[in-house]
Amino acid sequence: ITDAMIVGRLFQALFDAGVVVVTTSNRVPDDLYKDGLNRQLFLPFIQLIKERMRVWELVSPTDYRQDRLEGGQVYFTPIGPEARAAMDRAWADLAGGRGEELVLHVNKR
Repeated sequence: ITDAMIVGRLFQALFDAGVVVVTTSNRVPDDLYKDGLNRQLFLPFIQLIKERMRVWELVSPTDYRQDRLEGGQVYFTPIGPEARAAMDRAWADLAGGRGEELVLHVNKR
């Protein structure tokens, strides 16, 4: 529950700063942390998601979040130059090389 509470405060701070958050989940907001210990403490975060984010169901037999990461390193510790370099290499591999700046317009915004 501690992680869930931290995430809730993080999202609130991001929203307050005007940050647009794009995320994925394999569950609808009302099912997040379902049957979790002290779930009632997590309910304000679920409400925040429902109030401040648009939720879209993307139906596909493939979980694309895992598609390119299979067998790859997903945790980089300890924080430092070596971890940063490993993350940069992973990003370059996932992005197919060096990225370019892109403005993504959604719903004419």
